[in-house]
Amino acid sequence: MFTTIDGVRLHYEQEGQGTDLILIHGLGMSLRDWDNCTPDLAKRHRVLRIDVRGFGESDKPPGPYSPQLFARDLAGVVYASQITRAHVAGISMGGVIAQRLALDFPDLVRSLTLMSTSSEVNAQAQAAWEELATGVEQRGFAAAEGMADRLHAASFTKAYPERVQNRQRLTAANDPHAFAAAARAVSAFNWTADLRRIQVPALILQGLEDVLTPPGGAVKMNRALPHSRLLMIPECGHFVPDEKPEVFIHSLLAFLAGVDFASETNDMTDNVNPYSPTVIEAIHQDTLASGFSMASEPQTGSLLRTLAASKPSGAFLELGTGTGLSTAWILDGMNQDATLVSVDNDENVQAIARHHLDHDPRVSFRLADGATFLASLSRQKFDYIFADTWPGKYDHLDEALALLKPGGLYIIDDMLPQANWPAGHDLKVTVLVTTLEQRSDLTITKLNWATGLIIAAKRS
Repeated sequence: MFTTIDGVRLHYEQEGQGTDLILIHGLGMSLRDWDNCTPDLAKRHRVLRIDVRGFGESDKPPGPYSPQLFARDLAGVVYASQITRAHVAGISMGGVIAQRLALDFPDLVRSLTLMSTSSEVNAQAQAAWEELATGVEQRGFAAAEGMADRLHAASFTKAYPERVQNRQRLTAANDPHAFAAAARAVSAFNWTADLRRIQVPALILQGLEDVLTPPGGAVKMNRALPHSRLLMIPECGHFVPDEKPEVFIHSLLAFLAGVDFASETNDMTDNVNPYSPTVIEAIHQDTLASGFSMASEPQTGSLLRTLAASKPSGAFLELGTGTGLSTAWILDGMNQDATLVSVDNDENVQAIARHHLDHDPRVSFRLADGATFLASLSRQKFDYIFADTWPGKYDHLDEALALLKPGGLYIIDDMLPQANWPAGHDLKVTVLVTTLEQRSDLTITKLNWATGLIIAAKRS
């Protein structure tokens, strides 16, 4: 099967019955590398395997590639396959993509299984990846000779030399430019601090003899992920499903069975909300196609909706429309007599929100500079302000809070470290939090949850 995402034709296969399971291959591989284990997995799960862009039967456009781009591709395939939430398992590069999917599209992920991967790359490893990418571009896969040996434990290479040689042949059949672009994509990232935002259960499988991604990276991920377990596998290298297929299949199936059972019996899973606004999926798809990467995630949206319901007939202000995801959640909590003004300075991004939500008479979209717009509202008061842009948050804070009625709510998100923070932004966050804490006219609550939120109520 094929689907086209942002002009790139992506190949995938889907089989089996049960809860959805997505398998993501590593660098230089394809969905065919899951052939041996898929029959066992498909007995209990509907298994989706994808050829990542640049590999297998998917298109191989010129680079650059990035983990975020791979994750957007995968999300597009998920939507095309009519999957709502899935278990996601990835090996090596596939594990990098799986992490990025969980960070950028958390509503799609039911659980994570990460094999032979890491959440950061040090300078020495980055230089090695760049050397490999440049060598393959210039000299072809002669530059990658010996890579197949490093995929496996020494004992496996000695026992099964023909399988190692076959892996070398499969690697050499790749498009060298796509391979190099993918190698660079996974050579420079560090989002270990962001993993705390991933609230789904995670299983980490790590070969103790893995020389490509040594065990230390797995330990870091295990410490950073709030709900993870780590299984170290003796006498195993990088390619866990090939070297230890029974360990891989049995460990994965047992883990997934536990997650599915807990999901069926526990109604307090806070990252699952079956009552999302009906328009959310359509906005998600258009957001994905636009490449906009700063959209609100569903946990924040659910909270915004609940708080909105506490202000019947209220006046609402949203600073930073984005593509309208948070707007839709707020509208879903408002009653018919409430009104919402939503402002953004990016016409193209706000156009997505207008397309999906402008028919609602309760909302008024304004295209304007945030600071100028705040100044124009000096005579108005609001019951609820959601500040998701710089004006009214990191600057012009006093002007925004002056618009809040007594008992009104001021809400901000993205207080926990984010991958897209510019240099020095952590200091701005610290200053903002301290400023809000010290204000005598506010009562605040800080939530170390979702992307990190602060809810402030104006004292009467």
